This record gives sequence, structure tokens and C-alpha cells, in this order.
Amino acid sequence: MPDPPLQSIRILILAACILLAAAGNVVTAQGPEITNVIEEAGIDPIRIAIPAAATSSGAVTFARELVETIRDDLEFSGYFSLLYIEDESLQNAAAGTEPDLPAWAASGAEALLLVQVRLTDERYSIDVRMFDPIGKSRILHQRYGGSADLVRRLAHQIADEILGSYDGLTGIASTTIAFISKHADAKELYMMDYDGRRIRRMTDTGVINTTPSWAPVGDRLALVSWRNKRQTFYIIEPDGTFRTVPILAGELNTSPDWSADGRKLLYVSTNNHPGNAEIYSLDLDSGKNRRLTYSPAIDTEPDFSPTGRQIAFTSDRSGAPQIYTMDPEGTNVRRVSKEGSYNSSPAWSPSGDRLAWVSRIDGHYQIVVLDLISGTVARLTRGNWNHENPAWSPDGRHLVFASNREGVYHIYTMRADGGNIRQLTTGVSGETPDWSR
Repeated sequence: MPDPPLQSIRILILAACILLAAAGNVVTAQGPEITNVIEEAGIDPIRIAIPAAATSSGAVTFARELVETIRDDLEFSGYFSLLYIEDESLQNAAAGTEPDLPAWAASGAEALLLVQVRLTDERYSIDVRMFDPIGKSRILHQRYGGSADLVRRLAHQIADEILGSYDGLTGIASTTIAFISKHADAKELYMMDYDGRRIRRMTDTGVINTTPSWAPVGDRLALVSWRNKRQTFYIIEPDGTFRTVPILAGELNTSPDWSADGRKLLYVSTNNHPGNAEIYSLDLDSGKNRRLTYSPAIDTEPDFSPTGRQIAFTSDRSGAPQIYTMDPEGTNVRRVSKEGSYNSSPAWSPSGDRLAWVSRIDGHYQIVVLDLISGTVARLTRGNWNHENPAWSPDGRHLVFASNREGVYHIYTMRADGGNIRQLTTGVSGETPDWSR
């Protein structure tokens, strides 16, 4: 089975409708280059000290991985910066019953996390205490337990609960990224932890699978697959079973996206109008389908806003792909992208105040973000390679995307201001990622 290029997989419906052929004749020169930079919301990271865990000899390896993972999770969140203390008296006292909070405050620590791990009958008991050294108070005290194979899951849970203890901040350490990767002659569904660890293949279909889309509730995943020799929509339930979605199928079907309550599914189909892709909405409770767009142009890649009051989508009704929004009923269509001759793949931020998409700049696909409050458009990625398929983290502080900056497509994350780009996939390629809610 041939291996379609990522751009064709990402907007397969456009390729089938000869849009890519037309795009080959589109002049790649852009309007004014998008150069503004959005500065990340002004949050001064909390300086946190996390000494090595107090533990017995039999739990050293477990305790080390637990603490290192917690450190990585909290630092990645952007809300904390790690403070490493060289003072041996403080380090030695970390295993004590009560910490010397004034001494920790004098060291510069604004938060202190102490972890103790015990091993009993192959089960680890974890005691976690969080302190505010300046306020001389304890913020959190929790106990956890589990086997060795749960060390990373426990660490992610601890990190998320620490974030939650600070004014209910949203932690993302326990989230999962779904993506598609080449496997033999097929494209299979893979998943991994938010930080690229524990990559695992979830399907073994031997065919092409594309565009995984996480439901906002219920840990369900929508997926397009050629399992029955044509593009079929499936919902993968939490127990791993596949359920066929009753869409109005056409020669081509693609781009699933969920409503905020998980009760509706947007999709694209050429149903009864070959060569012309339109956007539909499926009510999953009643099984009723509703056509939303009526245009001779190609309408694709719909994305529900978090409020459910708007749908962003890609359309070439102006002659080339651009970003539009419309009401959930398909009315009040308006163009959002103002610069560039090729814009696609819109993605709403969780708070609904920003919209990311892909813009072709100087012949390469780059990720930009529109701040809907200020009207400012920021270019987040650069370089002579492609960056595609942006999707937001649940806290709105990060984006996941695919890029061929290493020659083949891999999955990366970056902050919402374009900083701290990290490659997640190694050993396997990656495309069309989506971040669990």
C-alpha cells in the first residue's frame, strides 16, 4: 500500500477533489509576513525544591524515577521552576519529620515537596507533603500506593494534584497524546504519555487509519479507518472496542471533531455530491445527520469551539484554503484568516480565546495563532521544514504538532508562545496528533 505524504493524509479530502493540483499553481508569495510574538501570560514560576525521596534500599530505583518524573511534570507545566539546593544540612533534613521552613525560605524556595517511599510485600507506599516555606504552612499531604509498573502513572497523578492545590490549576501530566504512525505498509493508531514516554501501538489493522480525535468526556476516540476498504468512521470506546459511526458516507469521509459535551460529531463527506466536500453534524444520541455547509467550494477540517457556539473550518471558497467560522447551524459564515494564500487546520484553544492554524509561509507550513481578543496573529514556528496539525493541551499552555524538521515526520510539543519545542516520538514517525482532554 503506498504511503501518502502527510499533507495529503491531513487534508485527504482536498487531494481527492484536486485541490492539491490547483494549489500547485497558487503563487507561494505571501502577504505581509506574520512576525508578531505573543508573550505567554505573565506568570512568575514558583521556585520549588524537591529533594531526593527518603526511602529504604529496596525502593531506591522506584523512588528516583518517581521524583524525577514529578520534577519533569512540574517544570513542563510552566507554573514551577526547579530550585536545586546544595546546602547539605537542608538535604539531610529533608528526610526528617518536619522541615525547617524558615531555612528553606532563606534558600529561595517558595514551595517545598518532600516524598517518602516505603516498600512492603512488593507494594510501594508513598507519602507526599507540600509546604509553603514563606508562609510556614503545609499545602498538601497525600498518601499513594501501587506496584513498580505504576511509578510514572503515580508520579503524573501527584504532579496534577499539586497543580490542583494552587487555585485549581489544570494539570496535564496524566493526559495522553494519540497519533498516527507508519507500521509496515499501514498507518496505525499509537498513543503515548504527554511527555513522549510509553509509546504503544493501539491498532493492528494493516490499513490506513487517520485523524484521531479525542472526545472531551469519557475517554473515547474518533478515528477514520479503511478497515472495510473504504473510509469508515469509528469510535473507540474506553474498553478498546470499535463502534461504527452512522455518518452519511460518501466516496470520501474525513475530519471528525467532537462537541464540548461529546454528544455531537462533526465530519466531512462527499455524500451525494462527488468531488465536493461538505461539513456535516451527527447527533450521536439520535443518529441524525445534518448538513451544515452548502458551497461549490471545498469545506473541510471543522473544529468546534469550546462553547459550542462556533465552528472553525477550512474552505477554498475564496480560491485557496482559508480559515472561516460559522454558527453550529451553518449560518453566519465569516472569514478569519486575513494574511497568506494558504491557511488550514484550525484548532480552538480550550478557553476559546485563541485559534491556531497552519499557514504556508515562504513555501513551508508554519503554525500561527490568532488572539481573538486583541486580533494579533503570532507566528510560532520557523525554519525550512513543515509544521502541521496543531492541537492544544487541556490547560491551553502548550500545543502538540507534527513536523518533518528531522527529515521524517515526528510529534513535537511547544509552549503556546512557540518556545520550548520538544520532540516526543523516537523510533516511530508521527502525524495528526491529538491531545486528550
